[in-house]
This record gives sequence, structure tokens and C-alpha cells, in this order.
Amino acid sequence: MASRNPSNPNFAAQNDEDLDSAELLKLREKCGRFRILVIGRANAGKTTLCQMMCKTDKPPIVHDKDGNPIDMSPSHERGIHDINNEITYEANPGFVFHDSGGFESGSNDELEAVRAFIKARSEETTLRDQLHAIWKGTDSVPVIAIFTKCDAQNVKANRELRDEGIVNRKDLKEQTQLRVESYLGGLADHIKQEAICKPKGLIFLKGVD
Repeated sequence: MASRNPSNPNFAAQNDEDLDSAELLKLREKCGRFRILVIGRANAGKTTLCQMMCKTDKPPIVHDKDGNPIDMSPSHERGIHDINNEITYEANPGFVFHDSGGFESGSNDELEAVRAFIKARSEETTLRDQLHAIWKGTDSVPVIAIFTKCDAQNVKANRELRDEGIVNRKDLKEQTQLRVESYLGGLADHIKQEAICKPKGLIFLKGVD
């Protein structure tokens, strides 16, 4: 999964082997835009992830549900977190993102907003307006689990190994890599076993500045 290019129009299909090129292009033409709901806590790297998907470092363009542009100056920045707002990037307008907002408050309001949004989008009559993927988890839409900020584990593993007495540079590098891979593998296994909605694929973001 991680080796696939998400900016490619054919990325909308979860399994390339299930659809030939003609079917993929037909689906893309019919859909028009690929709509993604991004669920995650605040400061989890969601904006960076969307920018990577569209191969840009430019700020997003945000419209409300009626298509009106939203002022994204610093004093109005929280407007991006209305789940009904459409977030796009000039570099690749074929992707439309929706931000769930954070869940840190412990309130059920955010969860209910997500549920209502998913239900409303599932009832849309046109493919263009339906929800096509969710980056987190749900019942009826293919799930891709994306692990952000994986590189932070390199520092943690390196420190632990130094504390354990490993100081040789080559050994330290090799052991750090092995420990990080083991940790990430454990996370993947946990998600596969414990998630209510099993993900169709797992992506670990590494080497991202």
C-alpha cells in the first residue's frame, strides 16, 4: 500500500487487481472528485498529510457546504474544522478533504457530528457527492490506517539503545531500525486485531520533514 502513488488518478481504487485500467478511468470520470474524511486528533499531522497527497506545501482552499469561500487568515483558522467544509488544494483539486476536528474534549459532540456527516454523505444520490474514503475507521467505507510522525520513534529507540550501552555507530543505526520496525509492526498488529472496522491497508509515513 505504501508504495502506491496517491496522486495518481487510479488511487481511488483500493485494489488495482480487481479493476482493469478501462474500469479505473471510467470510475474516475464518473466520480469527478475523490472525497476523503480525515479523522484524527488536533496536531496529528492531518494538514501535512493532505498536502503530501496533493504534492504541495501551499495552504488549503476552504469552502463551506454551500460553496462560499471561507477566510483562512489566522484569526479565522478554526473554520477549517467544520466537518461540512470542503478543503481542496490548487495543485490537485481532484481531491476534496473533510476534517473531523479533534476529539480531545471528551464530548460526544464531535463523534455525533462525524456520524451525521457519514450518514448524510451515504445518502447522496450522485457518486461525486458521496464519501469515498475515510482515514481512520467506519463501517461502510474502505478504511486506510495512516500512522503519522513515525520518524519520532527513531529518536526514542536511539536513546533507549544508548542507555543500554550500544554506542558503535553502525550497530546503533542497525539496532535503531530494527527496534522501530518492531514497534511499528506491533502497532499494525494491534490495529488489525482491535479495530472495530478492520483497515484495508496500512501506511507508515517516514522520512517526512
